Amino acid sequence: MRHDAAVTFPVAVSLATPAVFIVAFLAVAFVAVGVIDAIRIDKSVWDASGQSKLIWILFMAIGFVACGLIGVFATLIYFVSIRPRVKRAIL
Repeated sequence: MRHDAAVTFPVAVSLATPAVFIVAFLAVAFVAVGVIDAIRIDKSVWDASGQSKLIWILFMAIGFVACGLIGVFATLIYFVSIRPRVKRAIL
């Protein structure tokens, strides 16, 4: 007896949903804002705060290119911890 029934597999969840695009866009925008903010602060202010402008810009940018979450977490750390220290050095 021959069975010609087609084998079916469950439908995979598509990663091309609007929610995924929105989250990806927000992640790119968040990192871009962090990098632009870091670039706009003068190097002398960074030096006065004891932080490295180049290291933090590279950490955010390369971290995002290498693995999106690393860049997002680096940017979060920048906004929560590093940026306030640098801004205090202005005063």
